[in-house]
Amino acid sequence: MSIVVAILFIFCLLLIFAAGAVMLRRHRYRLAMAAGAAGLLLVILGCIHGYRGMEEQVVSEYNSQLNDDPRDVLENRYRQAVDILRDVPFSKPDRETVMKAADLLKPFSQEQVAEKMADTCPDTEVLRAYADILKLVSAYDGHLTSWNVAENEELQEMVQKIPEDYQGTLADQIQPVRRVLLAMKAEAEKQEKLDAENQASHDRAMREGRDGRLRPGDPEERIPAVMGRPDHVHASQAGGDDIKQYMFNRNGKPVYVYTKNGVVTEIR
Repeated sequence: MSIVVAILFIFCLLLIFAAGAVMLRRHRYRLAMAAGAAGLLLVILGCIHGYRGMEEQVVSEYNSQLNDDPRDVLENRYRQAVDILRDVPFSKPDRETVMKAADLLKPFSQEQVAEKMADTCPDTEVLRAYADILKLVSAYDGHLTSWNVAENEELQEMVQKIPEDYQGTLADQIQPVRRVLLAMKAEAEKQEKLDAENQASHDRAMREGRDGRLRPGDPEERIPAVMGRPDHVHASQAGGDDIKQYMFNRNGKPVYVYTKNGVVTEIR
C-alpha cells in the first residue's frame, strides 16, 4: 500500500510541475506560481506523512522488541532495579543511580510486558512510581521540606500510585516513604492554615487600632499574631539553645525578631 501511495505522490507532483512549466511558457505567471505553490505544498505534506510513517515504524519496532525480549533478560532487569532501589537512601537519593533503576524498569511500562512477567516480576507499577519519587526528591539535594512536598504536584501524584495497603516488593522500604511524604504534606497544610489564622489576627488588630507591639520576653507564639507571616525564618543551635531569626519587611525595610528557646530576646 505504501508503494502505491508513493507512486501516486510522484505522479501528482510531476503533473503539477509539468502544468506549471506549460503555464510559464505561455506567460501565465500567476497560474505558474500557483502550480509551483501547489507542488511545494504537496512536497511538505509528503514529508510529514513520511516522518509519521517512520515514527510509527520505530515505535512498532520498539514495542515488538519489548514483547520479544527473553524472559530471563526481563527478569534480570527487574532484579537489578530492585537491588538498586533497595540501596538508595530516601534522605538524599543519588539522581543518576535512581535514573538507572528507572531505565531498567522502563520495559514494564508496556502493559503487555508487565502482564506477561507479573508472575516473576511483580509490582512493577509501584516500583516505577517509587523510582519516580526518589528522582523527584533527589532534586532537593537532601533539603526536602514540607512546603516542597505540598507544592510538588508530580510528587504527590506518584505517592498516590502506591496503595495504602501495599505489601509487595520493597514494601518495608516504600511504605515508610509514603507515610513520611503524606505526613509532610499534612504538616504543610496545617502550617498554611495556622499562618492564615495568624495573619487574620494581625490584620484584625491593625483594624482595631492596636499597634501590636512586640517586646522582649514575649512568647514566640505571639510573633505571627503581632507581626504577620514572616518572609523568612532561620533556625540554628548554639550551646544547646534553639535560636531563631524571624525576618519581616516593613515598608521596604527589614525588621528582625530574635528568639531563644521560644522566647523573644531582641527586635531590631
